[in-house]
Amino acid sequence: MAISVEAAVVSAKRIFFTLLVIYAIACAALYAEQTRFIFFPSREIVTTPPDFGCSASDVTIAEGRHHLRGWWLPGTNGKTVLYFHGNGGNIGENAEHACRFQKMGFSTLLFDYRGYGMSDGDFPTERSVYADGDRAWSYLMEKHVAPADVVIYGHSLGGAVAVEIAKRHPDARALIIESTFTSLADMSERDRMSRVFPLKLLMTEQMDSLSKIASVKMPILFIHGTSDSIVPAQMTERLFDRANGSKSLFLVSGAGHENCAATAGKQYSATVFRFLHIDGPQVSSSPKAH
Repeated sequence: MAISVEAAVVSAKRIFFTLLVIYAIACAALYAEQTRFIFFPSREIVTTPPDFGCSASDVTIAEGRHHLRGWWLPGTNGKTVLYFHGNGGNIGENAEHACRFQKMGFSTLLFDYRGYGMSDGDFPTERSVYADGDRAWSYLMEKHVAPADVVIYGHSLGGAVAVEIAKRHPDARALIIESTFTSLADMSERDRMSRVFPLKLLMTEQMDSLSKIASVKMPILFIHGTSDSIVPAQMTERLFDRANGSKSLFLVSGAGHENCAATAGKQYSATVFRFLHIDGPQVSSSPKAH
């Protein structure tokens, strides 16, 4: 009897040790491959600006040994939107919204980070998308676009890129961030894997906009759909509360992660115009502003 109990204890220890090794290997894999759980680039560009009635020309931006590809959509109001898209797909999925900005009168530079669409380079990281965003800013400066005429815009993960670029270039006219998150660590807590693995401890990719937003020295417009199931609107409200200076919050009732503009209709453009003090269609409802 004693021998069988001892054998059972040894067997249990072996099973525990095996499970511990498997868990450690899984943690190591999550640590090493975390960018694969953050960025989801696609190479195939399915839609282009002409599909939405817009004019656009191809753009190539040299970034070291890499080449970033994108589109330039010329506008009429003298202001330029530097557009940072989210973590999935490529510029094709953002062509319609870029066209919306053009139809509002803005020139728009929409480009793909390295590893997305036609842009070459390795798989993206937090550091690389910031470098690509900074290079896109420099491209506009090389084209003699005045910093005071540039509106930095970012959607979802692109909002985190936009916050970083706005922090680096406080001479821009304004920052607009839409459907974005407070930090990747906060987003990890919404993942079921966080119940099993210590994701916060494993993450080196941070994109911590919450800690940066108070350092942004320009007017900021925060936009979020109240029915966003991917990034909760409460995250934008936290960013808004943390921001200093001139700021406005536009919560779009019933909108999800991708359709704030479509849901808000004319109120979307009116809010942007009002925020930037540009003549345009006005609506009676005003966003929360400080």
